[in-house]
Amino acid sequence: MRKRFCPKCGTEITEGTLCEACATKTLNYKPPLVQVSEFNRVIENGRWRAFDDLEEVIKKHVRLALGDKTAELEVEPFEFLIAPKQKTNVYVHYVFDNKDVRLLVKLSYMQCDFGQKQKTGYFEGILQLRNDTPEVLAFVDADLKKVAHKGVFISKTSPQKNGVDLYFTHKNHMRLLAQRIHNKFGGVLKINSQLFSHNHETSKDIFRVNIYVELPKFKKDSVISFFTTGARSDGLHRQYVRVTSMGRLMQGNNLMTGKRTAFELRYIDELEILDKKETTVISIEDGRIEVLNPETFQSETIANSTIYGKNLVVDDKVTVVKSEKGFLLLE
Repeated sequence: MRKRFCPKCGTEITEGTLCEACATKTLNYKPPLVQVSEFNRVIENGRWRAFDDLEEVIKKHVRLALGDKTAELEVEPFEFLIAPKQKTNVYVHYVFDNKDVRLLVKLSYMQCDFGQKQKTGYFEGILQLRNDTPEVLAFVDADLKKVAHKGVFISKTSPQKNGVDLYFTHKNHMRLLAQRIHNKFGGVLKINSQLFSHNHETSKDIFRVNIYVELPKFKKDSVISFFTTGARSDGLHRQYVRVTSMGRLMQGNNLMTGKRTAFELRYIDELEILDKKETTVISIEDGRIEVLNPETFQSETIANSTIYGKNLVVDDKVTVVKSEKGFLLLE
């Protein structure tokens, strides 16, 4: 292979037209240092800024160093792990005076303020999730991915007996997220602020926020029974509901009336989750429907036969739940 030399100084080169020293001298180019953090942030003019494409960040710094905002640049393929103590050299091609010039860019890791918060376990509030499910945790994870560039993340996770405590770096976003969880999955939401310290420079108190979210133990299509708040003193009966929609305002079908109903968990008492049983219709006489008790194998009367039993015949397979009124058919 024929050797190549820089036309200015005679140094042997492998790529481009000029050697790096001559290109740098001719262009008055000073290789920029690009410092990035694991939160996809780059430091510019003393401030951390989020970025989406590291190659575009590199091109931006080269253009600034060249003083040419419209420079056409091509970044050579490179590998860089954004982690502590990592650094590498990246090369960018630039056409200057009809010559291909290979420019150096120094790329290195630098811990940003977000990383410092994560390292020290900094937090502004605790989200206490109880009866959490994989679906709820996936909802939290998806939300955090959208706001990670703003420094919103969980600095500590503390498993609990029936849930988990999540330590958030941003209490205002934690409050919004807790409300979204409550609106989507339902449950009980309680917010409590505690005095943490006092800022003598601003003369303001600093508060940390604790948010308690107790999620329902049941899910969509569960059958539950409950009294509405104060129902016993009013002489009302226990309600039996098949849940059709989860959220702050739950919705379902009342098995005793066949009507749609809505309720909030904070306004109910003595909640029970009922087991659904498969059984068989054994008798239908004058609108009275009897099924086989799947546990005792005795005859049981259906209490809501006028609502859901109109088209049944003997030997039909049905799903029932047990109530204080007798067995109830599911629609």
